[in-house]
Amino acid sequence: MTEHYSSVQLEAFRLTAEVVRKEAVHLKQTHGRLFAVIIDASWVKALDADQDSAERVEAFVSRFGRLQDTLGEKMLTRMASLAGQRPMAMIELLASAEKLGWIASADKWLEWRKLRNRLVHEYMTDTEEFSQALNVADKAACELLEAEATIRNHATRLGMLSG
Repeated sequence: MTEHYSSVQLEAFRLTAEVVRKEAVHLKQTHGRLFAVIIDASWVKALDADQDSAERVEAFVSRFGRLQDTLGEKMLTRMASLAGQRPMAMIELLASAEKLGWIASADKWLEWRKLRNRLVHEYMTDTEEFSQALNVADKAACELLEAEATIRNHATRLGMLSG
């Protein structure tokens, strides 16, 4: 079923898919540990004295951003190329991926990008804003993990990955 794909492109895609799979596992683990507690402004304020929780936050923010980047900029791009689509800007790629059913919403993906930026930039400046961003990221991480599974299922169905 994969004979119509370039072997070089297919190998690059599969390597990326394996990296994405590992990133998704790590995000899921960190997400579970971080959001096992109620996160509010006072919890964020206490991060200065709680190194373990601070490191958990750093790991979560990093893993959330990394998965989104690798999944969108590498895996979706390579998947689109294997499917015969021409190279395109990220916004076009997301719109195309949404149209093909690979992702639920291009707009949601762009919201995750803004959220990622909020998580990085609000961390040290505004505890209330950062606690709100973390609570939004709780749900967004679940949605991102669902997106990874959906993309992986489509790639399997198209013969790019083995089941």
